[in-house]
Amino acid sequence: YEYNNQNWGCGSYKNYSGAKIRIVDISDPSGQIRIHTSFTMPGQLTDQFKQTYIYDADTGKGTYLGIFARNDWISCERVQQNYLVTVDITDGENPTPLDGVKFGKPNETVRGSVFDLKRKVAFAITARNMDPLYAIDISDVSKLKIRSEIDGLSGEMSVFRFIGDRKFLLAVGRDNSDSCNGFGTGWSSTKMAASIIDVQDLDNIRLVQRSCVAVNSGRWQSSSITWNQDQAHKMLGMYSEEGLNLLAVPVTFYESMEGENNWNWHWYEQRSAVGLMKWDLDAYDPSKDHLGQNVFTNLGSALHPAGEVKRTVFYRHSTTDQRLMLTLSETHMAITDMSDLDKPVSLSVTEIAPFVKAVYQFGDSLVEQTTPSNSYYGKSSWTKFRIKAANSSQLVDNRPVLASFTVGSIQS
Repeated sequence: YEYNNQNWGCGSYKNYSGAKIRIVDISDPSGQIRIHTSFTMPGQLTDQFKQTYIYDADTGKGTYLGIFARNDWISCERVQQNYLVTVDITDGENPTPLDGVKFGKPNETVRGSVFDLKRKVAFAITARNMDPLYAIDISDVSKLKIRSEIDGLSGEMSVFRFIGDRKFLLAVGRDNSDSCNGFGTGWSSTKMAASIIDVQDLDNIRLVQRSCVAVNSGRWQSSSITWNQDQAHKMLGMYSEEGLNLLAVPVTFYESMEGENNWNWHWYEQRSAVGLMKWDLDAYDPSKDHLGQNVFTNLGSALHPAGEVKRTVFYRHSTTDQRLMLTLSETHMAITDMSDLDKPVSLSVTEIAPFVKAVYQFGDSLVEQTTPSNSYYGKSSWTKFRIKAANSSQLVDNRPVLASFTVGSIQS
């Protein structure tokens, strides 16, 4: 909505947009819900992880915390500035702002953020070409303060996870440094990177290591993690057992339908895989900088059959105790054997929701026209035709495919 604070004039007019916050009380066991409080804040709240709520059972006090991107005036120039703010919402009829702390350089956007209410700290990273990561003390919600920061991190971090008993942060996001330009091992860099941050000392947080995610093939890589921050935490696959910690990062890329080396052809197929890594905090040497660490190990990638990977789950088979990985896209589910981490083996693929654009009947045959679920780049779209029997008592989706072929972009 449009927001004005009545202070017009150079250097004093702060904002032109804002966010409306509603806190809903769902505590009644009978199921009655109600709006506890409603208030507006200048600036934009960009995803669900940029807000939280603290309730003090001893005092009965409730506090809202949110990270907002505001438009401020600095020397008669409008810039975007980030604020962490606190609001006392104990009395829902009279929400009262408590404090706000400004962080980040002008025109930086807050990417990943996470609140640790046990340690009473918020972590947030702002992004341009080089990222600063901030640790903000929220132990006294009336006196917020920046405890420490790491500047000069290349690229951006979109999603955080706590690891190592909350003493470390694992972050995933896009990297723009030269270190993610390739590996020289047959793998291709995705420009996505995983980072581990040492947050044991909140007054001196430091980068442990950053490692680039790799896939075994493909060009023009990207990942939904970089733009879909509301869902990014669900897209990461993580698994831990005695002595082993695994990370799977979904990556989308393009391959020529006519062979890897024929890039003059007019259409390509969009493929999806998960880049696989493992980490070992026991290998962390605090006496070395981030370039001298060997905490991360790249394991290559596992290809998903079709569609963009939305979820990855590691698990043990209930009977054989086999380590397995399930990857799920909008159209297909795949099971991969992860017993040998260096050699993932595809076990099965199940089509669960094909994108059927049209069905035609020609005599005794039905022809399904299917298209990829993903958006495509230029003329890289493809269409697959699948032939099934027209005269059958089975549902069309369950009828066996008698033949199929794939062609380039089909207009009509």
